[in-house]
Amino acid sequence: MTYAGQFHNSPDRTTWAQHDPSSGIHPLLPPNFRRRSRRPRINRFRNTMDEGRDSSNKKCVACSSVGHNKATYPTM
Repeated sequence: MTYAGQFHNSPDRTTWAQHDPSSGIHPLLPPNFRRRSRRPRINRFRNTMDEGRDSSNKKCVACSSVGHNKATYPTM
């Protein structure tokens, strides 16, 4: 067995230390904040390198005109 000598049994619950503020043993409490259920926001300062290109310079592949692309091709 690979993990035979690496895990130890935990002692009986009666031998666990009790909550006693004078001895410095405090109970483990859950965190007092909740995580949001979405992707966390980015916290950084933007500069000129982070600015994207203008989206108005789109060039269509089908007709080679500027202002739209192949997905938004005006079908008339």
